[in-house]
Amino acid sequence: MAQIFLSYARNDDEDPNGWVTTFHGQLEKRLGSILGEDISVFIDRYDFKGNLIKEEIVKEIRQAEILVTLLSPWYLNREWCEEERTEFIRHLSQR
Repeated sequence: MAQIFLSYARNDDEDPNGWVTTFHGQLEKRLGSILGEDISVFIDRYDFKGNLIKEEIVKEIRQAEILVTLLSPWYLNREWCEEERTEFIRHLSQR
């Protein structure tokens, strides 16, 4: 279960060593170091071609305690990024 869900636009991390990938790794390490425990930061690496993948993403969003959004022009123009934020807010309001 991810404690943090990292929401980003895939275009912002086009290569395997992109800045989002680097941020993800550093966020887990740094928070784990500060808190003295392992922190799980979920980052999706899926191509959205089926409902099963979307269901898995929604499950991760609902399990997350924190949503981190990496805002960019790409992010603001992606429908799925908006859906991730909306789902997190919806779930948060039901807690």
